[in-house]
Amino acid sequence: MHCTLAYIGDISGSNYPLALYLIRARAQAEPALRDAVHFSLEIFPHDVDPHRAAMDLMASSPDLIALSCYLWNIQSTLRLCDELKGMNPDLPIVLGGPQVTPLAREYLESGASADIVVVGEGEEAFRDLLLALTEAGAGTPLWAGAADRLRSIPGLAYRVAGAVRRTPHRPPIADLSRIPNVFRDPDSDAIAGHRGVLYETFRGCPYACSFCEWSEPGSKARLRFFPLERVLEDIPRILGASPREFFFIDSALNFHAERAKSILRTIERARGETGSRTMIGLHLEAERVDDELCDLLARAEARTLVGLQTFGHSALVEANRRWFKQERFERGIERLQRHGVMIYNIQ
Repeated sequence: MHCTLAYIGDISGSNYPLALYLIRARAQAEPALRDAVHFSLEIFPHDVDPHRAAMDLMASSPDLIALSCYLWNIQSTLRLCDELKGMNPDLPIVLGGPQVTPLAREYLESGASADIVVVGEGEEAFRDLLLALTEAGAGTPLWAGAADRLRSIPGLAYRVAGAVRRTPHRPPIADLSRIPNVFRDPDSDAIAGHRGVLYETFRGCPYACSFCEWSEPGSKARLRFFPLERVLEDIPRILGASPREFFFIDSALNFHAERAKSILRTIERARGETGSRTMIGLHLEAERVDDELCDLLARAEARTLVGLQTFGHSALVEANRRWFKQERFERGIERLQRHGVMIYNIQ
């Protein structure tokens, strides 16, 4: 089976498909898929012509195409799906990502030219989907061989015979070490040749803001961590490749203060060893910063994005952010500024 993974980037030019690297790695680690599935991964700029992108994807005769969906690329991605189905109506198309997860049924019922939506974290759901399809046999029409198997795979929505079906909820991955490390090899396509690299040290959020998908219903642990040793080993490899930007996409790096400090010390040391001038970006919760953390941020030359959302009381209540205290937030911002930490955005 030939599986093509594809991603349309955003207007900033940060075309880094971390999710696709991770789901590919998890599938390739499965013995039954290692030789059964050949992967290709295609990245397109934000202004790509959907027809041209579809022609490029179809040139390799894929058996399945999976597309990573975000707010900034969903319309282009849906137009790409239309083009692909126009070229091959029997081609299975899978959507995944934060844009389609909460609206999986709505996208399929509205006539999107896709067959399946992976809901939530994709690494293990997509692996199970590929297992079902390979058991049915490459080239077999999607619903002829795999429809019965799809019903037993948690975390999917799919359309069959005009009806949309939703399988049971798939809990978030409790042990993130089960996801292979795509940064272990400095020559891998997850590191080499990128203007920017996105990286996560944990998943989840301790809060449950009503507008946000970062907190995960059904997860007993609000925060789930990648092994710290793995993170600390990855940082010098990534900085050694000299990307222009290296951004930690955790909800707030300092939710676990001691881990954050270990990470920042490693960044500082790696900068000294590699001479890296890479821009380091990360999210912080201003209310949790202390003087030691601020000093480490300054020495690591990290730029910070701080979450605020609103000061308004009624909006805080509506957003389920009653815990927010303006005085603590302002003290944290003042502390960061006092230590010379660059705050490049307050959201």
